[in-house]
Amino acid sequence: MVGRRVSVLVATLLGLLLVAPSAAAAPASRPLVVLGAPGLRWSELSPTATPHLWSLVGESAIGSLVTRTARPVTCAPDGWLSLGTGVRAQAVAHEGRPGSKERCPTTTVAVSGGRVEDWASLTSFSRHSDYGATPGLLGDALARRGCALAVGPGAALALALADGAVPDYRADPSQLTADDVRRCPVTLVDLAAAGTTPADLDRAAGAALGAAGDTDVLLVSVSGDPTTTTPHLGVAALRAPGSAGHWLTSRSTRRPTLSQLTDATVTVLRHAGAAEPEELVGTPQRPGAARPAAAAAVAHLVQADDDEQSARRAQAGFWTVLLVLQFLLYVAVAVALGRAWGGERTRSTALRAARVGGLLFGGVPAATFLADLLPWERSSVPALAVLGLVVVLAALVALLAEAGPWRRRPLGPLAAVGAVTALVLGVDVLTGGHLQEGTLMGYFPTVAGRFYGFGNQAFSLFATGGLLAATGLAAALRTPRARALTVALVGLVVLVLDGAPPLGADVGGVLAVIPGFAVLVLLVAGLRLSWVRLVAACGAAVVALAALAALDASRPADSRTHLGRFAVELVHGEGGRTLRRKAGANLSLLLSTPLTLLLPAALLFVVLVLRRPARWHAPALERAYDREPLLRAVLLALLVLQVVAFAVNDSGVAIPAVALTMVIPLLVAASASALQLDAAAGPAPAPTPPTAPRPGAAPA
Repeated sequence: MVGRRVSVLVATLLGLLLVAPSAAAAPASRPLVVLGAPGLRWSELSPTATPHLWSLVGESAIGSLVTRTARPVTCAPDGWLSLGTGVRAQAVAHEGRPGSKERCPTTTVAVSGGRVEDWASLTSFSRHSDYGATPGLLGDALARRGCALAVGPGAALALALADGAVPDYRADPSQLTADDVRRCPVTLVDLAAAGTTPADLDRAAGAALGAAGDTDVLLVSVSGDPTTTTPHLGVAALRAPGSAGHWLTSRSTRRPTLSQLTDATVTVLRHAGAAEPEELVGTPQRPGAARPAAAAAVAHLVQADDDEQSARRAQAGFWTVLLVLQFLLYVAVAVALGRAWGGERTRSTALRAARVGGLLFGGVPAATFLADLLPWERSSVPALAVLGLVVVLAALVALLAEAGPWRRRPLGPLAAVGAVTALVLGVDVLTGGHLQEGTLMGYFPTVAGRFYGFGNQAFSLFATGGLLAATGLAAALRTPRARALTVALVGLVVLVLDGAPPLGADVGGVLAVIPGFAVLVLLVAGLRLSWVRLVAACGAAVVALAALAALDASRPADSRTHLGRFAVELVHGEGGRTLRRKAGANLSLLLSTPLTLLLPAALLFVVLVLRRPARWHAPALERAYDREPLLRAVLLALLVLQVVAFAVNDSGVAIPAVALTMVIPLLVAASASALQLDAAAGPAPAPTPPTAPRPGAAPA
């Protein structure tokens, strides 16, 4: 009955979405020339090496471009096909091990007889992918507006009709004339038709710009750097009235200097006044805030790319060091506390070290985000710089946890670290999420998994910190009613920050936060946890998500987040593709990330220790449970939250794994604190022996 009512309510909410095809925008009076440059990066541009492109930059709004397509490595044909479909696409089979080490094949695109050769082969990957690519989308849409001219084979792949035909084609930019540009609303030029070096691209750009005259021009990198498998930020520049002296941005990223390749498709359609199908995922590129002069602006964009590369290199080493050190901490604590050697003084020192070490490691996640307040990526040794910075900041978090009156209880420092973590991430998402971008536990723009709101790892830490903080507040209250209301209030704040489209915009987070906090509310209120109540909490999560999705989908297409777009997909019966894609990403991550190594320890901890720690030789945790009855409650709530988050997010395994890097050290600290309190209280008094009855006395 409950499930049926939830289904009806969800269907009603989504049914309120009046999803209609996007109306065509009024066409611009000036033609648009789009210059596609495979692999072009800002570091390759200069007044001397690329004079024509540099001149265009000075007249344009400029920014970085994310070229990610259906594969981690973007080959030139993939980029051109993505430009033609408006979604992430794949045109050629990649070589090497799947993932970030893939290599692009030598496959080239050719045009003969007014058609793209091997059209069926070049579009077969996309036709069967879960991104919903429709080859020929851009070409068909522009054909309905009159015509579109393709110059070079890459441009032909992007502008081909659904059957592979290319009605208007020139083989080389040198063949382009001013009359050609004026004849069609859009001209798409493959600058690599005659060579792929920056000098070759610049010569082709000079020819195309000469024919373009003073018309509007859009320059985009259509693929990654062919000399490396490491993704870099590409080039984007828009020359149009009022664009000079500004940064180029888009609403799909909410970043002042960043747009995506799929945004270029919408930009072209909007400029031509063509209809914009609902399956498009981008938003128009547009001039944003004012920028400095060309040289300083380009230097800023080059630095942004360099910063990301430094952070990516430091991230792998950071995780290795963190996991090794945490493992050593657990071994040291087990050895120190598991044997009665060295006397009480040695044991007291070991307890103090375990408590401090646990709080220090528990503060590391918050420290990794706070570290991004400083430009550590620009150090001569970025990995060492960020490691030292994280240690200092984590120590400050640990000191704060030990500084207040809450330190007298085992749960107090644990809750304080959780509160600091949640506060750091909550304030960050309120102010734009800048601390998550390019940080050790955040996300990278070139991965293109997220550009705003809560990333999966940040969500996991934020929600975990919120649960710990709520438990600490509840433990300070006396009545079950006050405790339940306090936890519910904290949960509401966490839910709004995580799920609101203008803030966290996190689909999976909403589905996990409500059950997690509902379990904690029930337990602190003294109510029994049952399957019926748990299912009801999950149903409430679905209803809340549907309401947020309906609200987001009711906004203009340019303003929707991925939550609103997913709602539109569901209404059109296309949501299964997104679900399959996320499930595939979850499985792929499960088999590839070092964080998976934490899962066996987590399962062992939950199954063997959480329920009966004394039985499984964890007496320290049992003492913490005895002194803090709500500790077991918050761990059960965390278990529910993390299991749901694992199941519904595309970064599944990373979500509980990153939470464990904070929770387990804090449990070590809480357990050590409980044992310290036991030692301070002294040994329990020996039981009084029974008194022998007096002779002749009646038995009791």
